[in-house]
Amino acid sequence: MREIKFRGMDAEGVWHYGYYCYDEEMVTHKIITSNSEWFEVNKETVGQLIVFDDKIKYFEDDIVILRKEFADDAEDICDNGYHYRFTNGRLVEISDGEIYPKQDYGWEIYKVIGNIHENPELLK
Repeated sequence: MREIKFRGMDAEGVWHYGYYCYDEEMVTHKIITSNSEWFEVNKETVGQLIVFDDKIKYFEDDIVILRKEFADDAEDICDNGYHYRFTNGRLVEISDGEIYPKQDYGWEIYKVIGNIHENPELLK
């Protein structure tokens, strides 16, 4: 069975993980945790968990780089000005402020270095 999980950040900057719920009556976005607590979160920070090969997990809006052992010049790709981001279930490359779809070369070669909400400077 596929794991369906979301994360969202509240007004204090705390991440909450669980199910996503939109409350139409109160016009709020919420994350409901596994122990049935709910937290109001900023809609813009809500991202779904993306699972590859049942073991490799990223959230939408995570920023990733190639691991050093997989980079051609033994340096992380971000050192050369390239960053990758998960959005809408796809990996995209961010280079010089432009976004390009990225082909899958095997998800285990990437590592998370941040996300667009806490580390926007990584996209520059």
